[in-house]
Amino acid sequence: ERPHRHPANTNMTPTEHTTHHPPPPTNKLHAIIHSQKQTLHLFLSNPSTRTPTIVLYVASFGGALHAAVTTYFYLAIGASEMDIGQLGFIMSAGALVGSPISGLALDHYGPWVPISVTAGACAWGCLWRGVASSLSSLRLGAVLLGIGINMWTVVLGHLVKSFPESRRSEVLSGFGVQMTVLQLFGKGIFPLVEYGLHNVVGLEDSLMRYRIHMGMCTFFCFYGTLALFWDRENVIQRNSSENQRTGVGKIDGIVKYQQKHSDVV
Repeated sequence: ERPHRHPANTNMTPTEHTTHHPPPPTNKLHAIIHSQKQTLHLFLSNPSTRTPTIVLYVASFGGALHAAVTTYFYLAIGASEMDIGQLGFIMSAGALVGSPISGLALDHYGPWVPISVTAGACAWGCLWRGVASSLSSLRLGAVLLGIGINMWTVVLGHLVKSFPESRRSEVLSGFGVQMTVLQLFGKGIFPLVEYGLHNVVGLEDSLMRYRIHMGMCTFFCFYGTLALFWDRENVIQRNSSENQRTGVGKIDGIVKYQQKHSDVV
């Protein structure tokens, strides 16, 4: 005799027959923030990209701190409107000539050489410009900064090469968003720094306040450069094309880094 089967309950709703899944996030801002946190963790968890990323981020943040007074600083030194245009042209020409050279150096020598050269030029250029007292000093600082500005190109190229091609759009977009956020934050806190120097410290000399603002960039640039030299062993690592595609080199590098080193920056 065949076992008796109870008829299916036709009164059950469709939701009772299916497994419940959490709905997708409806807060787009939360999803964007979560994605950026993942991308930042991706940059900082790879020993080869961690310090170069921090170097560029602190340099960009330091540059944003003095962006509001750079032109006034030039004018206080004695530069005319034409001179300021020439200084901008020198730095732009350095970026135009240096970008392809930096790319070739990245392919031929790996990341550490071009990043260290551009970071060092940026640090010394900021220092030279900050203590400048003449137009010729400003021009020399612009030449050094024209070399240092290529750090952006080298670090971004290194990030793109260090991760699988499937994550390239994530790397590019995350890099752009994070750089913009840092620059907005640096420009946003400038009024607080200026207020502190002028009203709290009581510094009335405008040129001296400008030099202090310019010097903040110098501090961040030298910090990043020293961190880069300290972490040279990890930055100099070069993943093969297979490791770039599969991400194996990234994982192996993380394990070795955790076994041998602690945080350096």
